[in-house]
Amino acid sequence: MSNDDLDATLRAIGRGLLQMLTRPDNVAIVRMVIGVSGKFPAIGRAFHEAGPQFGQERLAAYLDLQVAAGRVKITDTKLAASNFLQLSHSEIVKAQLFCVIEQISEAEIERSIENAVDIFMRIYGVDQQNQRA
Repeated sequence: MSNDDLDATLRAIGRGLLQMLTRPDNVAIVRMVIGVSGKFPAIGRAFHEAGPQFGQERLAAYLDLQVAAGRVKITDTKLAASNFLQLSHSEIVKAQLFCVIEQISEAEIERSIENAVDIFMRIYGVDQQNQRA
């Protein structure tokens, strides 16, 4: 697997996440969980553990494999996974949660994911030229 494959995998992960998070039914669920979590914190914790935390841990495990293969240089894969996930969706999802925008176009999704992968690889990527030397 090359860094191109890593880029493609990150794009697929980010795209799938953003498409799922911006579905109207998921936006409604997140709004509801946020609304009740102050009074029922166990609901918020359960939601977080089953969704955001689970996804971050899975991505961190994948990144651990990429570190071992020398494709990325990451000292804290859990933090790096969080960084990538936030870069992928934070602005779009916040805007949708707060009713600033109603629907997200595929072009906006692609732009957000390309930006996230570009930033992530600039920070954590290993230059293929240096890897051969």
